[in-house]
Amino acid sequence: MDTNFYPFHYLVLFAILIFGSTLFVLLGAFPLARFGVVLVSSVVYILWGAFYHSYSERLSCSIFLEYALLAVFVVVLFAFLLELV
Repeated sequence: MDTNFYPFHYLVLFAILIFGSTLFVLLGAFPLARFGVVLVSSVVYILWGAFYHSYSERLSCSIFLEYALLAVFVVVLFAFLLELV
């Protein structure tokens, strides 16, 4: 069994994503506010990934870059979906 598995950290990530998703849905009439929620959620996702991998002593530039690129992809995708670009 992997000794670097921390279920509580994943529960925190799940709560962050559920909170962001809920805000996104509740702000349905405000595209710019929805984009702000996506942006903040993406930054928090990057920070969570950095913290989690730092805590488990596996943080490297490539892992951080993976989290950052995924977050940038999501932000750009939602910018187009919300017709902000």
